[in-house]
Amino acid sequence: MGLVEAGVGLIPAGGGSKEMLLRAIEAGAALKPDLRGDELEVFDVLKKNFETIAMAKVSTSAADARLLGFLRPADALT
Repeated sequence: MGLVEAGVGLIPAGGGSKEMLLRAIEAGAALKPDLRGDELEVFDVLKKNFETIAMAKVSTSAADARLLGFLRPADALT
């Protein structure tokens, strides 16, 4: 599982990239607010997602797909 479009010079379609963004926002909301006030620090999670897209990473297993952000913790595996 992965966003392999970048491997051939294309930006992954909106569906996968959008889902990764939504998951980054969810993960950022779970973090403690930073020292500047009510803003949440989501940069680290977004950075990881951009690296995953830019490097066209592909998971080698379902557990790896979950670590890369392709699967949510609640997604079932069979």
